[in-house]
Amino acid sequence: MNTFKQDHDSWSLTGTYHWVYKLDKVDPNVNWYAGLGGKIGIWSSNQGYTSSYNNGGFVDAVGDVGIEYCFPAGIMFALNARPEIGLINHGTGVNIGFAVRYQFK
Repeated sequence: MNTFKQDHDSWSLTGTYHWVYKLDKVDPNVNWYAGLGGKIGIWSSNQGYTSSYNNGGFVDAVGDVGIEYCFPAGIMFALNARPEIGLINHGTGVNIGFAVRYQFK
């Protein structure tokens, strides 16, 4: 009988500051952006045959770069990449994301 367990949970809060640049030569509704920020969170892991349980917190430095399209009604679609560098208890990697948001004008 195989009793190997693998259970990982985490949550985090990320904040970034963006600089937005217009791409008027492409389309007046297209922008690209870049930003820097930080990420804090907690994780828990229950992994292995012995059901050993580990948990802790983590801190990351993050960057963000993406492109967005702004419709005249205020709805925006964006595609971005967010590299993360683990500073405390976390690995390094890149997350890819798609966003839909509303901008008040």
